[in-house]
Amino acid sequence: MDRKVDVFGMMVTDLMNKTHEFLQPNPASRAKLMAFNSFSKIRGQAKSSVYPQPEGTLGETMIKYGKDLGEDRFGACLGEAGEAFKDLADIKYALEDNVKQNFLDPLNQLANKDLKEVN
Repeated sequence: MDRKVDVFGMMVTDLMNKTHEFLQPNPASRAKLMAFNSFSKIRGQAKSSVYPQPEGTLGETMIKYGKDLGEDRFGACLGEAGEAFKDLADIKYALEDNVKQNFLDPLNQLANKDLKEVN
């Protein structure tokens, strides 16, 4: 019983932090990651890191504590909610890729190549 109380206390703290991050993502983190990716490109290291979606980190936290709490109703519910948040993060990654590929890249080509040819 003491173990469950300890796990529950840690869970509440982690979930509060991750939920605040989910509701109000830190724009400085995204800017820092973009700068890191730019420096990597300059140095010739083509590997770029993706911004961790707050939904994904919240979902991972929910799944972790759902397993720690065991197979009772609350633990199972927490795990299922965590899976839903991870699915949401995957959808947001797909949305980012789609917007970049189908909207931003063509606009970039238009601005950098096609409009310069017209001028």
